[in-house]
Amino acid sequence: MTATVLIVDDLPANREMVRMLLGHHGYDTREADGGEEALKLLSKEPPDLVLSDVRMPGMDGYGLARAIRADPALQSIPVVFYTAHYIAAQNTADAAALGVSRVIEKTGDLGELLDAVADALNADD
Repeated sequence: MTATVLIVDDLPANREMVRMLLGHHGYDTREADGGEEALKLLSKEPPDLVLSDVRMPGMDGYGLARAIRADPALQSIPVVFYTAHYIAAQNTADAAALGVSRVIEKTGDLGELLDAVADALNADD
């Protein structure tokens, strides 16, 4: 079975790049332009993983992660943050408190992003 990843980012170019990368590696993807849209999609058809930017207008990645963890139907879905605005100590601590699997820098190696997705999906196996 192919894993489905919900990509949440307010910038279409970022979503497209991640969609192409993950699609090339066999993942099905869906996209949302922010936390509110992501929650609507999550309620209709939960993915296997949420890959979210942190800083977005409206509901940011932290708000989205809190909402996912607060919903019994969604709380087991792994969340990975993929962000350009990374402050290592603060983001990592805040993300860990919300049950986020990993925080990856957008400026980092795309292999690290693929590893983070695979690790988060395999954590329950």
